[in-house]
Amino acid sequence: MQKQIEKLHLSIKPKLEPIEGQCLLSSGYQIKVNDWELGRGVTDFKLEMPAGEKPKATITFTPDVVDVDEIVAEVQALLPELNE
Repeated sequence: MQKQIEKLHLSIKPKLEPIEGQCLLSSGYQIKVNDWELGRGVTDFKLEMPAGEKPKATITFTPDVVDVDEIVAEVQALLPELNE
């Protein structure tokens, strides 16, 4: 059985109405994905909307805290070669 992907609701609105002739910078917009407002830690947001395709949003962020249940890692020590 295939799992249904939850739909996401994207909202992009100006934080304040721009003054006539004013162009808002990206920081002048409030961006929400469902109930999550993008803010602290978000370093980049890209929205691609090619004709005839579903929109694609890419959010780049730096988390304050990362919780990890399990870590699998391969550790390799590099030692300098001894010249004798």
